[in-house]
Amino acid sequence: MNAPVVFLGPSLPREAARAIAPEAILLPPARQGDLYRAARSLRPRAIGLVDGLFREAPAVWHREILWALSEGIPVLGAASMGALRAAECGAFGMEGVGAVYRAYRDGRFPPFAGPFEDDDEVAILHAPAEAGWIAASDAMVDLRATLATAWSAGAIGPEGCEALAHALKRLPFPERSHARLLAEAASLPCPGPEALEWLRRHPVAQKRRDAEELLARIVRASPDRRAPGFRFTRSLAWESFLATQAAVPPQGEEQGEKQGGGALLRELAVSDPVAWRELRLTAEGHPGLSVPGAPDAAALEDFRHRHGLWRRSALEAWLAAHDLDEAGLHRLLAREAAIRERLRRPLAPASRDAMLDALRLSGRYAGLKARLAGRQEDREGEDRDLPGEAVLDAALRWWFETRAGLPPPPLGEEEAEARAHGFPDAGGFRAAIWREYRAAMATEDAAATDGTAAPDGAPPRGGG
Repeated sequence: MNAPVVFLGPSLPREAARAIAPEAILLPPARQGDLYRAARSLRPRAIGLVDGLFREAPAVWHREILWALSEGIPVLGAASMGALRAAECGAFGMEGVGAVYRAYRDGRFPPFAGPFEDDDEVAILHAPAEAGWIAASDAMVDLRATLATAWSAGAIGPEGCEALAHALKRLPFPERSHARLLAEAASLPCPGPEALEWLRRHPVAQKRRDAEELLARIVRASPDRRAPGFRFTRSLAWESFLATQAAVPPQGEEQGEKQGGGALLRELAVSDPVAWRELRLTAEGHPGLSVPGAPDAAALEDFRHRHGLWRRSALEAWLAAHDLDEAGLHRLLAREAAIRERLRRPLAPASRDAMLDALRLSGRYAGLKARLAGRQEDREGEDRDLPGEAVLDAALRWWFETRAGLPPPPLGEEEAEARAHGFPDAGGFRAAIWREYRAAMATEDAAATDGTAAPDGAPPRGGG
């Protein structure tokens, strides 16, 4: 099952989030369509919605959350936009986490008496992604939580807390801050200097606490799909929404590419899949292995096909040469199956960073970067001139069998294989393999012209 996805922005720094959930794929604050596209393309084992856009773009639509739930993908919400949507979609199975969610669900943020329902309670002014989503204001819920703590600690009485909450609520949300809370408190006669000092020393970051709780919860999310408790209706509005989303990549993916070396790792995955596989297993650790039983017939047949062990005598000779008996062969095939299952998962950010650092330490990073840059000029024209499906299928088989040393993926599983190798979809994966195939053909042609031997793994040349 694939890694969980969390939409996160100013509520919690990325480093803190990765410390809690290193496997999670962290995406920027969600706008309308992002959650649907992440569910559709990444097929995560769970989705966490923390931060979302309010003013800059249309907000996350309830129906995309319901669609993900109908697909059996758990959706959790907390802290900000996630808390709001969890309160609204809780009846359909969305799971709310934290104090902010409970306040929206109950319509009250205790101990305050007034209703709690406005979305400006969680809204803040913040810097863009390039500046790390740094907050330029504080959320009303954080200020309420600070006052509630002062109330329960006896630092400020109920009347003073209610008065300060009303004063802050009257302000536009970009003007709300802990500093403004202190200024408002100083203007009132009731709190006094000791209360001011208490407020200064005890700010409460409730949104951060709730985001941390969601991340801790999502790490424990079951890999099993949930049966939805409702039937999703594909309305005309939904079909219109799908038409607008078809060609849009998940928000934040392009930016992550620029910062994360995704293109460089894809280059390695296609040009040297064996090295890529070993590098990834080194970064993530080899999967554990339960006591293996006898392999299924298809796995054994595939193994014999790849190694040319058609006769029983050839298989026995291979086992003897590799110091294995039949039980050892079963263990070997079970380990290979476990490794393949591990490698079919999308690459987690922490693993990606570890792989890139390993390439830097080994001295291969600069060479791969130069190779990638050298291919960029011709790539656009090649992608416009892709061959038909039959030729692409042949290139795919060639790549898996000669470069990766593995059988091609079964029909319908190319998307998962593409994602596992860092590609956004099967189309991009097939196009990259086609470029590798063409480069190998060019090398073979050059070798034939020079009268030298073709390199290992050169593509087959059919005739007539």
